[in-house]
Amino acid sequence: MGVLFTLGPLPFVPHLCFKPRLITIAVLGVSPVNESIGILVIPSLCRRNHKKGLNMAYYEHILITRPDISPAQVDTLVETITDQITTGGGKVTKTEYWGLRNLAYRVKKNRKAHYSLLNIDATSATMQEVERQLRINEEVLRFMTVRVEALDNEPSVILARREKEEKKAKARADFARSDSFDDADFEIGESMEAE
Repeated sequence: MGVLFTLGPLPFVPHLCFKPRLITIAVLGVSPVNESIGILVIPSLCRRNHKKGLNMAYYEHILITRPDISPAQVDTLVETITDQITTGGGKVTKTEYWGLRNLAYRVKKNRKAHYSLLNIDATSATMQEVERQLRINEEVLRFMTVRVEALDNEPSVILARREKEEKKAKARADFARSDSFDDADFEIGESMEAE
């Protein structure tokens, strides 16, 4: 299961650097003849995906695309990113489309852009490949990937605020509609009494 390495003389040993999460090192002994060290390197079980031996991590990925493409095209771009991640052994746990929003400053001569959020559980190599593909894509203005400790499955602040505003607007519309119906009923009632 492990790999046996024989290293050169002792002065070179302090220059070795191993990541303790990924491998376990067992020193077998020092040869008195040529001062070489026998080291057994055993791959450790990684944080979650120990069967594949991959170190998976959680990421939040924000994607900003050009305003002149349609929301359907943004969805297909998000689906291609999702396919790349799943073929790389990861998974996308949440996808949110935030809509066409104003930018704080001009980006490539654009004042608005489509925003999307993805919660991802994947390896760093998979995320590097996704970012490489996004740099090539002309529809993408900007993107940002942030590694997080845990993924949040609740709606983001942007969507929660939008839902709250929609509820308020619906309540205002219902209230306005109920007031206009009362006025109409009152006018009809007055005209009937006059006849």
